[in-house]
Amino acid sequence: VLQESGDAGGAIDELKKTLYLDPRFVLAHAGLATLYREVGRRADGDRHLAHAVRMAAGMPNDAVVPGSDGLPVHRLLSMLQAMAGAGSMSEAQDVSIDD
Repeated sequence: VLQESGDAGGAIDELKKTLYLDPRFVLAHAGLATLYREVGRRADGDRHLAHAVRMAAGMPNDAVVPGSDGLPVHRLLSMLQAMAGAGSMSEAQDVSIDD
């Protein structure tokens, strides 16, 4: 809601709180990757993107991403790799969705 209303800073703060409670929540890392890039903090975005890719790559491809309302892991990985392809982050680009 905060992101949709244009409050990227507020959305970042809330996602950071989420990760404090659950550092393995892959969707929070993916959200922070997007938001940090949006506000020009590319290095922070790349760091969270790398975390999200590593976590998702460690899940079965046909599993549902926790908290996603049905998103399969292979679809999340495709989205994350597309995000990585839009930037300079080589670590996320090296992870194959076929792993």
